[in-house]
Amino acid sequence: MKPVVVCLFLVLTPALIFTQERPDPFNDGHLLYPHAYSGPPPDSPSLKDLSNLEKKFWQARAGGNADVLKQMVNDNAMIATSTDAVNKSELIAQVESGACEIKSYNLQDFVLKPSAPTVFVISYRAQQDGVCNGKPLPHALNVTGSFIRSQSKRLNGQWWPGKWQFISHEETPATSH
Repeated sequence: MKPVVVCLFLVLTPALIFTQERPDPFNDGHLLYPHAYSGPPPDSPSLKDLSNLEKKFWQARAGGNADVLKQMVNDNAMIATSTDAVNKSELIAQVESGACEIKSYNLQDFVLKPSAPTVFVISYRAQQDGVCNGKPLPHALNVTGSFIRSQSKRLNGQWWPGKWQFISHEETPATSH
């Protein structure tokens, strides 16, 4: 009986050692990630969530708060204002320079549409009073903004949801019919 037990031990031990799942050093040592668990699906934002981000975006531009814009705007974003099209760094430089001044604004009639699970598009009407490089800004605008959710991350055994950021923003002067 002893030789059979020893023989089984010698045969099964290597099989058990090589079939155990090992921690992946690139995925914080969690045994089941990412193979069997890739995290919770991103939750959809509400119209209120993204309209509040739009309001915060306008508030930061009008108030010259480049630090807020640095957090809100994705590094790959394209911003088409009523005066020009800029990338994130150009938008930040424009706000920091004070070349454009938005004295007042009003945002209304928000509509939100999903484009993909992590991409949402919002549109609305805006009225603004301001100047950019000495020229008056168009008063009435149709605005479309696209938001992308950055990837959720696993840190210290917990999931941290990604944040919603601008990936595009387009202001089109509204015309009356």
